[in-house]
Amino acid sequence: MQPDEFEIILVEDDAAQARLIETILLRGGKRVAHFASAEALFEVLPRRPRAALAIVDLALPAANGIEVIQRLLMHPSWCRVPVMVLTAHTGPEWQTELRRLPVAPEAFMNKPVAPTHLLRTVDMLLRGESPSVHLRGLERQRLSAEVESRRADELREQRLQQVAVALRETEGLLGRCRSSMAAQRQMETAARGIPSVLAEVEQRKRLIAEAIVFNEGTLDALRARQADLQEDRRSNLRRSLSTSRELEQQIVLAQQRLNLARRDAARTGTDDQP
Repeated sequence: MQPDEFEIILVEDDAAQARLIETILLRGGKRVAHFASAEALFEVLPRRPRAALAIVDLALPAANGIEVIQRLLMHPSWCRVPVMVLTAHTGPEWQTELRRLPVAPEAFMNKPVAPTHLLRTVDMLLRGESPSVHLRGLERQRLSAEVESRRADELREQRLQQVAVALRETEGLLGRCRSSMAAQRQMETAARGIPSVLAEVEQRKRLIAEAIVFNEGTLDALRARQADLQEDRRSNLRRSLSTSRELEQQIVLAQQRLNLARRDAARTGTDDQP
């Protein structure tokens, strides 16, 4: 897929700025979906296919740009989308908040934007070829794996709790059935010589015996399900640790390549990083 086939989401409340950025990107062959607020984006985000790039203004009404990025980073798919931050504010408070994010934005751009610089940066982010963007991509992969694993663990824990509740209830039913069976046997002994009573007792005993068999089978199935979920939890932990180690190794190598690229840029006086 070529870069101009990707969709870009733009979260910008300033209508004039949004029109300018949209026009620049459309003329550059990009497809853009504009949202005037964080709320507008959040409303459709669960139903929307993942975009290739998010351009987010920091100074949004209500939920600001930091909150938008945080929300994206909480989603196992959208957290992999590179982010360009737009801002007319360069105060240290924004930088402090951005540094606290699990993955930093790939690019920053002051408003009003310069068309050539905007398109050049967008192309670089979409291609993902620069060392810094590649590093961020790996960090995003790691975060996505962590979010997916955490969500799977939470769902698994919910199912384990449900199974535990069902086990307790079934054990209680089985205990009551066995108590009832013991009571019927006592009644059977007491009612010897009374055919009508014995027949009724035998009928109740058959029904209780069927209930005991059913509940014993239910217990076996629930215990097997519990064991499967526990083994799945252990397997997921092993997979998660293996994936994390692999990504950590790639991140270390990517950071080394980025450091080398920065040293080369410092020597030559060039900088191709966004």
